[in-house]
Amino acid sequence: MSMVKVSVTVSKLGAAIPSINLPPVVTCRPNAPCIHGCYALKGHFRCDAVKNRLTENLAAYKENPKLFFDMIAEQTKLARFCRWHSSGDIVDIDYLAGMCKVARKNKGVKYLCFTKKYELVNQYLDEGHKIPSNLRIVFSCWKDFVPENPYNIPTTWVYFPKKGENEFNHLIPEDAIPCSGKCYACQSCWQLKKGQSVVFKKH
Repeated sequence: MSMVKVSVTVSKLGAAIPSINLPPVVTCRPNAPCIHGCYALKGHFRCDAVKNRLTENLAAYKENPKLFFDMIAEQTKLARFCRWHSSGDIVDIDYLAGMCKVARKNKGVKYLCFTKKYELVNQYLDEGHKIPSNLRIVFSCWKDFVPENPYNIPTTWVYFPKKGENEFNHLIPEDAIPCSGKCYACQSCWQLKKGQSVVFKKH
């Protein structure tokens, strides 16, 4: 059985906020518009040790989903805040159900997940399932790649400062909360309510 490794070394999050990460691209939607500028394909994510760890995490889920989520629940139970997927995305609808089970088990932990798997989340809710209040799902938008959002899920947006890339900045909600760049000091994303948004500068 592959072991699950929860990361505590993402600089933006800070050591106090663990994250559960998966390989980029293979777990992302096939038409993800951000793939060519993906930060999870750069920097320390290119190190063999990091890539191997992400691959092992995905293998652990596929081999034994129940044990995968049990290990994540155990490794994150003492955290105040936790993030799903600084790298990668929700694998499938059963994976989303497992994320919800982790949140229900650790009611004192606030979990956060940015996702472009919009249809998967909408399907889960269409089927009558509930997302726990301590698991904040946020739809990640990119230029004019904007989700169908019948449940008014919170959204994130990317501000493109360069001419030639910024033609869709006008779609960003005027009241979107600017990202401070330091999750451990802000934690606004974990507190987002329906209809609220956060905006990041492209990085």
